[in-house]
Amino acid sequence: MEPAFHHFSDAYAWLIRGLITYGWQDLSLNPRKLPKTGFGFDLNPLIESYGSTGLKLVVIAQREDGSWYESDGTYTLFAKLGKDEWNRPAFLLRSAQISYAQYHLFVANNPLYAAGYIHDALHREIPEYIRKKEANQLYQEDLQLDDIVPEPCDQELIQYLYERLHYKQSFDDAIEEGLWSLPEEYYEDVHDDAHSQIDLVANPESQQHQQNQSSIPEQSTMPQIGAGLGLGAQVSSMGGSVADLERSAAMAKLSIPAQLIYTLIVIGITLGLLEFVNAAYTIYMIKQDIITEITNPERYWFTIVLSFGFSIFSLGGGVVSILYFHYFREIRPGWQSWLPIIYVLLLPLCWPVGTPLGIWTLWIWTRPEIKRFWSQEP
Repeated sequence: MEPAFHHFSDAYAWLIRGLITYGWQDLSLNPRKLPKTGFGFDLNPLIESYGSTGLKLVVIAQREDGSWYESDGTYTLFAKLGKDEWNRPAFLLRSAQISYAQYHLFVANNPLYAAGYIHDALHREIPEYIRKKEANQLYQEDLQLDDIVPEPCDQELIQYLYERLHYKQSFDDAIEEGLWSLPEEYYEDVHDDAHSQIDLVANPESQQHQQNQSSIPEQSTMPQIGAGLGLGAQVSSMGGSVADLERSAAMAKLSIPAQLIYTLIVIGITLGLLEFVNAAYTIYMIKQDIITEITNPERYWFTIVLSFGFSIFSLGGGVVSILYFHYFREIRPGWQSWLPIIYVLLLPLCWPVGTPLGIWTLWIWTRPEIKRFWSQEP
């Protein structure tokens, strides 16, 4: 299956792309905001639960004529990936607020259709729910809104979504970013496959059940998704994704001092090179008797030796700091991660800037949320 964006072909990645294609708004940066288009989604619960709660959907309570049903305001639903009763990959669209639960198939060879099914279903169900509520036709039925065991979400996708939120990036700008291009058609002709819409509150008869079974797609066209896991087992199966997210957050806090230190290292190398050239040229002038007015040229040798010492430290230390800079930037354990900080603190030619920058970096470097990674503390 081709990727929805970047290299992600996970069902949630396709759902996000599909919802954006259908005009949904990304509310993740401001979850309390009302979607201007009437339909929005929030990635925060998906990220925080590693996929176990599903994608949060927020829909404006709109009547059939498009007017706002202000007393309800909005309705919240969750689209959770799992398996339907025939063990097919599907999103369970569920909301206790409007007593609604329905499966929407995710098929690998048409991955955008799931978003289309959801969009089309809510266009019908929300106005119908409001109509019945205003007409007092909602009955307190004993509806069993069954939940499903969630399928694990791609660890790398969760990491990617987390980083987008951290850097204040919205999927509303996905097309401008070039994550994907607009389709030639806006998928307005949503395929009305009755067998793919299985209402949980209904009890299909055996004949209908046989028809649905006959319409199940071939296994080869279905995405290979692992067995559902609980949240605890799911986090373990992700190979420490919680730690990965925490490390990313720690690296983000270190990003500004890291950039400044890298810049200062480059400046130190440049100044060291200039010191070396200056000392070498001074020796050349003395040897060639160019400085004729100097009665005792030997007194310059101390300055020359000092310049060479500074240049060797600046050049050698700078090059070594650059080579091991990724240890510092990635907060790896080991003495190598300390080299950029020590270099900036000891660099004589950059003391006015390097000393306060080094002290500030040390303060950030020794904070518990960062120290735990380079000190290998649990």
